[in-house]
Amino acid sequence: MACLTADVTHNHPEGIKGAEATASAIFLARTRHGKDDIRDYIIREFSYDLSRTCDEIRPGYHHVESCQQTVPEAITAFLEGTDFEDVIRTAVSLGGDCDTLTCIASNVLSRTF
Repeated sequence: MACLTADVTHNHPEGIKGAEATASAIFLARTRHGKDDIRDYIIREFSYDLSRTCDEIRPGYHHVESCQQTVPEAITAFLEGTDFEDVIRTAVSLGGDCDTLTCIASNVLSRTF
């Protein structure tokens, strides 16, 4: 379903991949998988680099329109956050396309409650 819905607005292989990675993270969170499981799955299945911390991302990050430089950063904000407010603040603090970052990060997080 992620592929079908993303194809309308993100008709590019990387856009589809980003949607599938986000949907996978949400599914794993909904089914009570821990953050380590989510991190490992996203790295293994989508080859996203989740090794950087938000503190490492922040200095050089800017508005990037590609999923490969938005989805991993949003998932990293989710992984680092301790609660809903912390995830939102962390995603916003990265700058760039922060409305997209917060949307992705908060949707994964909201499925953990």
